[in-house]
Amino acid sequence: MEIKIYQIYFKEEQINFLLSGFIPYFNKSSNSRQLYETEVFLDLFSDETKLEKENYYGAVSWKFGKKANLFPNDVFEFIKDNPEKDLYLVNPYPELPHLYENPWIQGENVHPGLLKISQLVFDKSQYKIDLRNLSLKPEKQVYCNYFIASGLFWKNYISFLQEIIFIIETDPKIQKVMKKKTSHHYKASFFPFFLERLLPTYLYLNSHVKTLSYQYKKDFLIERYLNKMKEMEIPLVRHQKIFRHIPFKKILRNFIQF
Repeated sequence: MEIKIYQIYFKEEQINFLLSGFIPYFNKSSNSRQLYETEVFLDLFSDETKLEKENYYGAVSWKFGKKANLFPNDVFEFIKDNPEKDLYLVNPYPELPHLYENPWIQGENVHPGLLKISQLVFDKSQYKIDLRNLSLKPEKQVYCNYFIASGLFWKNYISFLQEIIFIIETDPKIQKVMKKKTSHHYKASFFPFFLERLLPTYLYLNSHVKTLSYQYKKDFLIERYLNKMKEMEIPLVRHQKIFRHIPFKKILRNFIQF
């Protein structure tokens, strides 16, 4: 078994943030299609002849170290210690699955309008699903493109991506609204935020996929939860919802001052 994880960068000043152990990938695309990291996936993993079904592949951003608080060896050991999965997830936002039923609801909260636009796409697809009511287990939710998968998984997932992207790029109405700017501080369009929510949706549609999510250590989780609660000023009812779902609720209660 071989594990190949690429780390994407698109500016020279980002090279200093690349981690030894990952394979540097310079994204020279003009991003005219606004696909961002998904365009890298299509470039690296569309050619089935370059993928071995028993090997594992991924492509993460140059921010991975800071965002995920992990080193390449942490990821490699995670995969090697838990063999025979189709897909390995790293979710650096572990609080979100306990606050939202699925990533589309969360996306609507931070990018108002995303849910309605995204539903237009799926209504036109062969997948007749109601995004608002998707029920996803926390371990199958991920809120960025941090995942490593088998060659066989990539073959199937790339086909799914191409199918969904084709719907958007061939429908002028959908493409127009998808490429509108969100309120996100990067002034990006809805498109990349739509794309990064496709993986958990694919898992909903393909429940047979053997998936494992990286489990962060308690000290990281405590710091993450507390910082997020203070930052967002989450109401008490939300605090309680988190407490019901995490294994160290007593520790958290001792830390938080209401």
